[in-house]
Amino acid sequence: DGEGYKRDLGQVFAQLDRATRRLSRHGGREVLNIQAYTTFAMRWLIPRLKRFQDLNPEIRVHLTASLQPVDFANSDIHGAVRAGLGDWPYRADRLCETYIVPVCSPELAQDPWPLREPRDLSHATLLHSLGRPSDWSDWFRAVGLPEAGLESGHRFESSSMAYQAAQRGLGVAIGQRFLVEDDLRAGSLVAPFQAAVHSEETYYFVSSPRFAGAAVLELFREWLLQEAQITEAAQKQPLPT
Repeated sequence: DGEGYKRDLGQVFAQLDRATRRLSRHGGREVLNIQAYTTFAMRWLIPRLKRFQDLNPEIRVHLTASLQPVDFANSDIHGAVRAGLGDWPYRADRLCETYIVPVCSPELAQDPWPLREPRDLSHATLLHSLGRPSDWSDWFRAVGLPEAGLESGHRFESSSMAYQAAQRGLGVAIGQRFLVEDDLRAGSLVAPFQAAVHSEETYYFVSSPRFAGAAVLELFREWLLQEAQITEAAQKQPLPT
């Protein structure tokens, strides 16, 4: 009962805060600076960002992409999406678990050698992401396949590029399920196997101590965690086939 009461009050106070800020700024718009990886931003955050904007039209989002460690001390970044184990010296909220699974185009899954079981990957061209170099090894090890020959295939700077190459039939990419979920449901990618392997490293939203308690940061954090819960629930369903 207390948790429900807290959630209800939080929504009311958030509405009061938005109304107060609109009045005090006379129609001006506040800026929220967020940093994320390119793949995460393009494939998960941006497709959902309009929902945040609709709820908070007075906030102007500045989204930048970087692979470098976030520097809160020397920047105006309010928060950042980082991958790791959660051991940052800042407030870090886990977004969702990461499960890795091979994905490819529907045509490649059927021809010339159908991908019916994991060992059939010996006939396929593997697509690697330089940003996540161990994913294929982790998946092969988890399903009991030998790791010999994993150095072959094509390499791309980001997972997003590897997914695009997979969609075009260039080979089989190792996907992070929540980042390819929309493609799997749309049919532009397929998961030939149901073996989704848990990855210890996952995504967190880290908040800048400089902006602790800032309304724009707290509103975005609350919205982001709600969206992540929806994604987490979707990952508990069987992979689209």
